[in-house]
Amino acid sequence: MLSDFQIDRYSRQILLPGFGGMGQERLLAARVAVVGSGPIAGIATTYLAAAGIGAIDVYTDASESAATPASSAFHTNPDCRITRRSQIGSVPADLALCEWVAGVLDSTRLAPLRANGRTRFVIGRAHAGTATLVHVGTGCFRCALREFPPANEAAPANAALQAATEAFAGALLAHEAIGLLTGSIAPDIVRRTDLDLRCGEVMSAGIAPWSNCTHNVPGAPAPAPR
Repeated sequence: MLSDFQIDRYSRQILLPGFGGMGQERLLAARVAVVGSGPIAGIATTYLAAAGIGAIDVYTDASESAATPASSAFHTNPDCRITRRSQIGSVPADLALCEWVAGVLDSTRLAPLRANGRTRFVIGRAHAGTATLVHVGTGCFRCALREFPPANEAAPANAALQAATEAFAGALLAHEAIGLLTGSIAPDIVRRTDLDLRCGEVMSAGIAPWSNCTHNVPGAPAPAPR
C-alpha cells in the first residue's frame, strides 16, 4: 500500500495509462543490479532511483574507470536503497542493467548473477551517436555479446556527440528496466535495439541464436556459463 507521501512523489508516473499504483508498488519492491562504473550506468541509476526502485546494487570493477555513478537522486529519494558492491552476484536481483565495456563485461563476469535463475539482463552501450540495447531475458550472453564490437574499436571523434549518446543510452536502460519490472515489456524476449541520434532512426530485431545455443528456445535448459 502506497503512503500519501509516495502517492505525491510518484503521482506523474502513477497517472500513466497501465501504470497505476500497482506498477509503483512493483518498482518499490524490486531489486536491480547495475554493472558498470561509466556514464551509462550512472545515468541509468539516477533514473531508477528517481522512479522509486526499492533497492539498487551498483557493481564496479577495478579495471574500469575510477569514476563511479554519482547523482543527487541517490540521496534525495528515501524509498531507494543504493549499495555499492564489488562482488557481482553477492545479492540476487530481479534485473541487471549492464554497461558494455570491451574486455570487462563478459559472460564469465556476469555468470554469478545469472546463476540464481531469475535475473533478467539488459546490456547497453553508446558509440559515435548510436545507442544499442540488447535484452537477453534470463538466458546466457553468448549470442547477445557478439552483437557488440571488438575491444579494439576506435574511440569516437566527437566528444559532445558521444556524451549525448551515453546520456540517451542510460535513459533507455532505465526505461527498459521500468517496463520489465512493471510488466509492460515481455520478460523473456531476446532482441537488439539501435537508436541513431544523428538521423533519428530506431531499429529493433530479434537475435538469432548460434546453432548450439538454447537460451531463447522455450522450455530449453539453461546452458552452462561460458
